[in-house]
Amino acid sequence: AKSTLYVLRFTEPCPGCGARIQRDADAAGCPNVTCPMCGRAFQCYTLMGDRDAAGQPHLVTDTEFLFHTTLPSTTQTDLFRILEASAGAADEIEGLRKQLMLSYGDRLLAETFTSISGGRHYLTFPDLRRALFQYKYWVSERELELIWARYAHGADKVTLTAYAQQLYPAMGRI
Repeated sequence: AKSTLYVLRFTEPCPGCGARIQRDADAAGCPNVTCPMCGRAFQCYTLMGDRDAAGQPHLVTDTEFLFHTTLPSTTQTDLFRILEASAGAADEIEGLRKQLMLSYGDRLLAETFTSISGGRHYLTFPDLRRALFQYKYWVSERELELIWARYAHGADKVTLTAYAQQLYPAMGRI
């Protein structure tokens, strides 16, 4: 999160491709930059130097000062929208998890896992794709990758325990 805040605070988006651009203190007198991604020239007024607004030098390893600055209001608004949408989605997912456990309990999780995995003690990415296709649940490749990432956490196989852990309610009692 701190890296993202740094990028948002000390870069500007290229008007051509949106890549984030930053000038350093050596270019303080000239605001013209050229995007390394698309080659578009534009004026970039965001400057990152080695001194704060009062002219005091920062230690090279002291980056905490970067996160005590105010983000532009448009960036704050966008950030708050993302947080609000994330909180709403998390709340809805939590409600669905509770409803699933109240209605069916652990039995349903074991049955669906066995169905998806083909009876093995683990399931794979192709197993997930096949199961979704079989039940006519059409998702984009990106959505499928996000679903897999949620269950697999970088692994190439998912066990029943890891599968069930994603479907149990995270907060409160059922």
